Amino acid sequence: MRTAFFSKPSIHAMARVSGFAYLAYSILGIFITMGPSDQIWGEVTAASLSAYSTTDVLLYRTGLLAETGMYLFVMISAAAMYSYLRHVGPGLAAIGGYCRLAESIIGAAFIIFAYAALAILTRPELIAGLPDETRYALIKFFLHLKGYSIFFLLIIMSAGALSYYVLFFKSRFIPRWLSAWGIFTYATVGLGAVTIILFPAMTRWIMFVFLPGSAFEFAVGFWLLFRGIDMPAWDQIQSETPKKASGEKLTT
Repeated sequence: MRTAFFSKPSIHAMARVSGFAYLAYSILGIFITMGPSDQIWGEVTAASLSAYSTTDVLLYRTGLLAETGMYLFVMISAAAMYSYLRHVGPGLAAIGGYCRLAESIIGAAFIIFAYAALAILTRPELIAGLPDETRYALIKFFLHLKGYSIFFLLIIMSAGALSYYVLFFKSRFIPRWLSAWGIFTYATVGLGAVTIILFPAMTRWIMFVFLPGSAFEFAVGFWLLFRGIDMPAWDQIQSETPKKASGEKLTT
């Protein structure tokens, strides 16, 4: 049986796509986390549900669009990485791809929670008859769901990313020190998320876990965008694939 392989230009292109998407969702993630989109909630209380401006609403909607774009780029990056990592380990590559897809689907639910809070605030006619105290309680509820549930998402994200970087480490498509950094980063993020779920008081320390992860995502994004993957390593994987398919014993 003949095995079909991607051409080298196609692999280079997909590596650069994955790097660009990595950088794109990392930049959007920083904007969402540190940008001005959440300032709409700064003055809002049960007694002053109208304490927001048109600019605040526009910024918040911009944040929702940024979050949508972030999860879109997560899926693009995951699909691009799967296209070449599946030649290294199809099982782990599938686990990684499905976990990153699940991450994006759950992320879409977060966007719905965030919009629900905005709709309750700016469209009171949708829930006519509810007192302001109840509306405010609903807003806080949806914002809490969005803010706290992300730690469950991070566990799934970490599982997917770990699968990919184990394959990167095995294949040498990128330097092993960079793959090891990725394994360490996502293992730390996953353990940090589990810790916060079990001990919510630890939330204030979470940035000490996430900041190194952001640095890694920029590093690997730039590497894949401008350097791509190591083609001698790709050639080695290509040469081994027919032997694996035929059951021939490989040496390392």
